[in-house]
Amino acid sequence: MKPITSAVALCLLIGIAGCQSTAHQTSSDSPTNQQSQSYALFIHIQTTYQQWDKTLTDVESFKIYSESHYSKLQDAWKDAQSLYQEIQSDPSSTTKSVSIFSSQTYADKFNQYIDTIEQQLNQLRTFKEKADHFLADVIAEMDYLTKIDAQHYDGSAYKRVNQLYHDLFEYVAEDKLEKAQTKQVAFLNISRSLEVKVMRFKYVQPLQKKLTLLKQEDFNEVAPITFAKANHQIQLVEATVQSNPRDITAIEKAAQSGEFEIAHLEQVTHMVKQLRSIEDGQFEPIVLEIENKLLAISQALNHSDYRDQVLREQTNRILESVATLQQLAQTQQEDWQAKNTVQQQNNQKLQTALTEAYQQQQTLQKQLLQEQAHVKNLETLVTQLKLQPSSSKTAPPPQPEQNKLGEEANKTQATQQTEPENIQTQ
Repeated sequence: MKPITSAVALCLLIGIAGCQSTAHQTSSDSPTNQQSQSYALFIHIQTTYQQWDKTLTDVESFKIYSESHYSKLQDAWKDAQSLYQEIQSDPSSTTKSVSIFSSQTYADKFNQYIDTIEQQLNQLRTFKEKADHFLADVIAEMDYLTKIDAQHYDGSAYKRVNQLYHDLFEYVAEDKLEKAQTKQVAFLNISRSLEVKVMRFKYVQPLQKKLTLLKQEDFNEVAPITFAKANHQIQLVEATVQSNPRDITAIEKAAQSGEFEIAHLEQVTHMVKQLRSIEDGQFEPIVLEIENKLLAISQALNHSDYRDQVLREQTNRILESVATLQQLAQTQQEDWQAKNTVQQQNNQKLQTALTEAYQQQQTLQKQLLQEQAHVKNLETLVTQLKLQPSSSKTAPPPQPEQNKLGEEANKTQATQQTEPENIQTQ
């Protein structure tokens, strides 16, 4: 107990000495000024926090470039968030020390975290610029594997490729470019093999499973020719995948042909089994059924009946009818296009004529307005002449010019009456 009592006593003495020493100092800052400084400092911290909170919204995309630097950034940001919550609850604490054993204030501590965050983010941006250039092919390859959902079709292989992918970025961050170059080649080889696997899982294996099930039901014995054709088409799909796994259009087209051949195999096998099930050679109902189907087609085409001929000839005649109808439809289409062209030309001519007529109408309308203005001027002049007082009863006879002016006014009035009628007729 004595050491503890001595330590407590020593702390009390130090505290008393500190209080006595500060009592003789004259403080230049009043409590009000100190509060103002604390609040201003808090506003600055708040603005800084909001800016970094917005900046770090999508910072997770930098994780691939260096997980260690990303972890340091996240740790510093979590500490800054925790400290900001303390400051936010008591803005005056910005100028206070974080502990009795340290002279560092809350504001200093917050700024220290922000400096760490900024340093780590700048470092990550440097790594990104370097890796995006050096690992461009790798990044494009990984994006393609994500696009084709490689993880769904072969999770273990994708996991291995993904690990190599992350290792490459660490090599670049550590400036081990030679090792990164070597590992990059290995990555591309493995990832392209995974591309082939994914295409096989997606397009080839479903066809192979269907054909295997049909083989188990002896389809290869019932219809061996059709079965061999379907099997050959599946091999073509396999070859297309192996030669160019990124030619999705060609792969899908080959796979659709494989689906068709398998469906064809099922139909042929069904028909063969149906024929085999006929007892006592009763084939006539089958022949009549085929004839009725061909008859329905020929009747729909041109109301013809070819049942007086063998089945092969009936089929040929139906094909000829179809070709004739196609030719007729093509001829009608060409005739319609020709008539449509002529009609468009006529419409163009009519449009031109309407435009010219409209322009002529506008010209006549303009002339009419000019004549009306001229007549109005003449009427005004005549009215002024009539209002002049006569000097005597024996006024001199009208001058030739006035007679001429009156005649021109009468003539203009007659023209004004006839021109609107002509314009309306036009």
